Amino acid sequence: MNAQIPVVSAKGLPEASCQWIVDVRTVDESQYEAIPGAINIPLDREEQLKATDRHMLSQLPQLILSCRCGARSARAALALQLQGFENIKVFDGGIQGWKQAGRPVLTQKKGFSVMQQVQI
Repeated sequence: MNAQIPVVSAKGLPEASCQWIVDVRTVDESQYEAIPGAINIPLDREEQLKATDRHMLSQLPQLILSCRCGARSARAALALQLQGFENIKVFDGGIQGWKQAGRPVLTQKKGFSVMQQVQI
């Protein structure tokens, strides 16, 4: 089942597909900036996928996973694939790639997330 996970970019992604973007970053990170229409389901630890989240994800025709730059979404894609999810794609460059492509971002809090503070 460990098939290659396809990658999509912001430039080739239609607006209607934004409803299938799953932001796998922490809640704290997603409160600072987010892709409009994306669903935040933190997947930094596999056991965090609750039954309600699993049901919601299973209802989507495809999953486009996003994080800050792409690494966590790639790991989350493999974990979801092992749990039986199909039609998974990883968003190239995460929210950083989204912004570089000139796509809009929702900003809810000012400052830096805990993750960004640790990296500084």
